[in-house]
This record gives sequence, C-alpha cells and structure tokens, in this order.
Amino acid sequence: MEQLLLDFESLPATAIPLMNPDELFGNCSREILSRAQETGLWERKSARVHREDLSTYFSMWANTPPHGGLVAVGIENDGKITGCLSQDQQKINNLEKAGRELCSDARYDIKRINVVNDRGEEDYVIVIRVYYRPDKVVELASGRGYIRRGDSRYTLSEEEKRELAIDKGQVS
Repeated sequence: MEQLLLDFESLPATAIPLMNPDELFGNCSREILSRAQETGLWERKSARVHREDLSTYFSMWANTPPHGGLVAVGIENDGKITGCLSQDQQKINNLEKAGRELCSDARYDIKRINVVNDRGEEDYVIVIRVYYRPDKVVELASGRGYIRRGDSRYTLSEEEKRELAIDKGQVS
C-alpha cells in the first residue's frame, strides 16, 4: 500500500478551517498563516499583546474540548502579518514564558514560523499549540479560568469551574 502525501502548501483556503489544531500546528507555514482566517480553533494576536492577556488563551484552550487550540503571535486581528521582530527580545522571551509562569497547568508546544511581514521583510510568527486537559480545570496563577464558547473567550465563574472540575473527574 502506498502512503498518500498531502501538499499543505497548495491547499485551497477553504480546506484550512477543516484542519484540526494538530494538523494546523504540524503543517504551519507562512502560506497557511497568510491564508487562514480565525476559527474556533485558533486566534491571532499582535506581538504587542501583553503576556497577561496571552496567558488567558493558555487557560481557555486547555479547558476547551476536544482539541484545545492555537494562538499565532505576530498577526493582527485583521490578518495582517506584522511579525515579532519589531519587539525587543525581552518582550518576546516574556511572551514565550507566559504559559509556564502564568498558567503552569497548561500543556503546550511553541514554534517560530518564518514569514514575510506586511512591510516585505523577513520576520517570524510565534505559534503556540495548547492541548486540551481532560483531567483538570486549568486556571491562571490568579485563579481565573477561561473557556472557548463559539468564537469567544469566556471567564468561568466559580460555579462553572466547579462543574467543569466534576465533569473532568477532578473532584467528586
């Protein structure tokens, strides 16, 4: 039997929303980043995002079944790729440490994708793959928890966190 190889670079834009977060992360390229629209599986964030705001997406995706999701840092809400090189290295380091320091129960992977930014310069985008945690309600260090509902991020109330913890088997 011959293995079928898919050319993700030449996928039609309509196929990208059908990809799950693992497929998007594994095949993420400058082409996919430039053509993909935000969906219920991934968010675009400017490299100017504050790490506290970015950390809410670690909690949100970790609590959102069945797959979690992705955050692409260096892309504006309108889809313009501005990249991360415009930010100083300390800012980028702080963004990349946001999950570990502000949402330590989240499980995630990070990679940088080379892109050409809106000014025609070589740049990069940080792509963060946050995995769903079926065993635990994932909260920020502050105690706030988030979940994705439709195309929006919602803050979980204490009652909703408790119900989610019961659903996940974390408490009886």
